[in-house]
Amino acid sequence: RAPAEMARRVHERLAALAKKPNAQLCGSGEVPLVLCRGFATAEECRELRRIAERQGWERSENVVREVHVAVLGGRRASAGEALVLELRRRAAALVGLQRGHCESVHCVRYEDDETHKDHYDYVQDVDVRWAMDRDEPCIDSLLVGGQRHCTVLLYLTTLAEGEGGETSFEPP
Repeated sequence: RAPAEMARRVHERLAALAKKPNAQLCGSGEVPLVLCRGFATAEECRELRRIAERQGWERSENVVREVHVAVLGGRRASAGEALVLELRRRAAALVGLQRGHCESVHCVRYEDDETHKDHYDYVQDVDVRWAMDRDEPCIDSLLVGGQRHCTVLLYLTTLAEGEGGETSFEPP
């Protein structure tokens, strides 16, 4: 669990963020969901996709997901590190944290029939096993005792209605 004070600050920042002109509070309940437009430019999204392509995609399959993932900004330096670091800084700043509170950027690519099943976005045993079974384990702060205070999703492409890519958020 996140320390109570930090969790309170994150929720306060999200509530304040939702009142900004480029943001919208979605849903209701205990877990705030804020849609922020303009977090990254179209060019930054294209560049992040290029960085992921250059680094390469790895198939990640477990009880929660069947996807291809490129983890950027971990132990293995990614080409374009400046952009990765900047996006991590922006994500942390949204909720009033330092960049060091952000884990590596996980770019996810879905092919036909790949999915990320319903799940709670916290570190689970399956995440730790996946990270530690790698040749170069990515030791994010999460894996050494932390938890996610919030999740920032950045969609790098826009699909036409009915082409897939749907994300839904159900209350806990």
